[in-house]
Amino acid sequence: MASLLTLRPAPPPLPSWLADAVPHAFEEAGKVQFKAMPGIQWIADRASPNGRGFYRGSREAIELVAATLESAGVCKVRAELGGPAPDIFRDQPPGFGADDKRLRAYQADGVAWLRWMLAHTGGALLADEMGLGKTPQAIVALCSDSAATLIVCPAVVEPHWNDEIYKWARINEGSSCSKLWRVLSYDKFRIAAAKGALPDPGGYTRVVFDEIHYLSNPKSKRSKAAHEWLAAQPIRPLMIGLSGTPMSTSPKDLWHPLELLWPGRFGSWWQFAKRYCDGHFEDIVNASGARVTDQSGEPLKPAWVAEGISRAEELRSRLVHCMLRRTKSQVGAELPPRTRTILEVALPTAARRDLRAATAALDFGAARSAVGSLLAHAESYKIDAAEALARDVISVGSRPLLLTTRKESAWELGNRLACPFVTGDDPALERRAKIADAHCAAATLYSVETGINLTGFDVIIFVGLDWVPARILQGEARIHRIGADKPVTIYFLIARGTVDEVIRERVIERLENFAAVTGAKGDELGLVGDLAPESEEDLIAAIVAAVKGK
Repeated sequence: MASLLTLRPAPPPLPSWLADAVPHAFEEAGKVQFKAMPGIQWIADRASPNGRGFYRGSREAIELVAATLESAGVCKVRAELGGPAPDIFRDQPPGFGADDKRLRAYQADGVAWLRWMLAHTGGALLADEMGLGKTPQAIVALCSDSAATLIVCPAVVEPHWNDEIYKWARINEGSSCSKLWRVLSYDKFRIAAAKGALPDPGGYTRVVFDEIHYLSNPKSKRSKAAHEWLAAQPIRPLMIGLSGTPMSTSPKDLWHPLELLWPGRFGSWWQFAKRYCDGHFEDIVNASGARVTDQSGEPLKPAWVAEGISRAEELRSRLVHCMLRRTKSQVGAELPPRTRTILEVALPTAARRDLRAATAALDFGAARSAVGSLLAHAESYKIDAAEALARDVISVGSRPLLLTTRKESAWELGNRLACPFVTGDDPALERRAKIADAHCAAATLYSVETGINLTGFDVIIFVGLDWVPARILQGEARIHRIGADKPVTIYFLIARGTVDEVIRERVIERLENFAAVTGAKGDELGLVGDLAPESEEDLIAAIVAAVKGK
């Protein structure tokens, strides 16, 4: 057989009598047969299962050609899999994993999808929301043979991966099987690749990039290391990308991870940016709107800008073929309930005046650090309110985790509440142990962004907001995840009439962009609603007040 020909119904809103034929290899006989049949059209689409495209036509015409090709021995015809979880992959042997640990139904579906994608496209992007167990799904999907697997992940989750491999792959410590799995942090991977300390090309036939959004910047050292190492492989390994937040701000974050998993499938960066990131040239102007010139007086060449979003529905329809995402709302029966609450903090007049002056002085075209400094400035005025709320929460028997955007706030809250606190200065592998058993704890948002699962806490207090919504969602996921057994309450402290309102609007905008591209329907959209102001007029008034004097 020269190829496998998969038949499937055409997706809505096309008529139900249409059908698609997806060849998984190009054989000359098949191309001649399909082209000769009236009413059958070739649709070029690199997001199709074969990475090239598919034939579309009436069901009768497609089935006639398919039957002809199969009878001639040119290809094997098979109907499209009915959903992402064929039963053959859902059957687990008794005692699978440690302590008879078994996959949940949606995780078994994920394993089936991963295996199908690896077998037919060579890669898969599992983008389940944080806390739904992407790690065991990836491990079980790769347990079908004895091939060597490389796991590349953030440093803070190295121990977590080793523990999960031991549980789900049934590896005994010290056995020769453990050599089949190697876990490296992104920095260790980069250094080992530069020194040639990784096995010879071909040593690993499967690779997992955990938190693959770490590779979203193709110019970063870790991204270059990954790209160069993969390019050196004589046979490209099967690859799984894992990320609960594959798109942090705009579709530009998606291109390089997709390029690593399926080279060329979504075109070059230039093509992707122009089509999906609203890529365009923009004149470089000064504060007054005049074009900036060089020393000779000539205007500078326009800059290429690709920070927006365009053709979101088309991109979403293409991602469906290579990315699987489930949210907590879709598996809600297996998670405790969660409540989000906005608490507006009344600041003294002097504090509001100080923040307005700082905001007015901010150059919105400046580096991100300037915005971060302004956010930290606003957060410093909410320490009293955060302390009072934490004491109220503790008095009714709950365990709060206070998340800040500045380490000074974490230090101060830890001292005031006599509780442990962690910041980015603490070694990544020691952060969880430091706060896990505390009745109350404080932490910077960045120090618990990835890998620290704290199911003992049942309240999160966001003292400050970060303008990247992924960090807020990841912060929530530290306690609201599979294994949590208490209802979770999340508080956002918002100072009205300050930069908090501006950042809240930016978070909502970016979450809406994320939903437009990924088709999110659950927790992300829920956060949009929970963070939204009371009315559009109130928001506009707050923004005008925050930037008064600009």
